Amino acid sequence: MRLFLPSSLSCRLLIAALALFAGVPALAQASAASAPTGQWELKVGGTFEGDKVNGIAYIEFEADGSLGGYYLSRYSSDVYQVDGSWVQVGKKFSGSVEVFLGSGETIGTFEMTGSARVGKSFSARLTDEFGSKVSLTGKPFVALGSLEGEYTGTIKQYGQTVDLYIELTPGEVDGLYEISGSFGSGSNLLSGFTVANRKGEFVAYVYNETDDIYASIWGKISGGRLKATGVSLEDGSKIQISLVSSGS
Repeated sequence: MRLFLPSSLSCRLLIAALALFAGVPALAQASAASAPTGQWELKVGGTFEGDKVNGIAYIEFEADGSLGGYYLSRYSSDVYQVDGSWVQVGKKFSGSVEVFLGSGETIGTFEMTGSARVGKSFSARLTDEFGSKVSLTGKPFVALGSLEGEYTGTIKQYGQTVDLYIELTPGEVDGLYEISGSFGSGSNLLSGFTVANRKGEFVAYVYNETDDIYASIWGKISGGRLKATGVSLEDGSKIQISLVSSGS
C-alpha cells in the first residue's frame, strides 16, 4: 500500500535562532493593557495569494518593537519562520511581517494591523499587494500539556486500512513535536513534524521515507486518543487516522 503521494517540497525543521528587527521607536503613548507584548498561541486562517493557510503559529512580540516565531499550515511540508516589527498607536498596533524558510527564501511579506488585551486576547490581520488576507487570533501562551509518547492504531487511504504506529518527541520550540513511526508491515518508515496548541489540536505533515512521499494531516489529541484527517498534497485523496496512546 503506497500511502501519500510524491511532492518536490522537502522536509525542514526550523529551530535556528530568530533574527529579530530591533529598535522601532514608539510613535505614541499607549496603555500597557492594550499592547501585544509577550508570546501568543495563534490560530491562523484566511488566504495567501488565493490559497487557504489554516494552521497554528507561536509568535512573540518583544518590548523593543521586534517580533518572531514559527508557523505550520495545512497543505504544507515546511515549518515556516516568522520575523518582523511592530509599533503601538493608541489601542491598536501595526507593523510588518515576513514569512520565510530556513534557507532564507521569503514566502511572503505582509502589512499587519491588530489589537491585543494583555493576558486575554489577540487579533490581527495581515495583507499584501497580491490580495492576501490572513487572520491571526489567539490567547497568551501557557505551558502546554505534553503529547509525548507512542500511539498505535490504523490509517485509511484509497479504501485500504492498515496498522499505524507513531511516536511524538518534543522539539526544541514550544508546541512542536517530531514524528517517527511506521505503517503496514512495519517496514515502511515515517517521519515528520507537528505543531499543537493547548487544546491538543494539531497540524502536521508525515513523510513516508520508504517511498519518498508525504501528506498533510490535522486533528486533535484528547484523552490519549488521536483522531485526524488529511490529504495527499498532490491529488487531494483523503486520509483518516485513528490512534490510541500506549499509556491509555
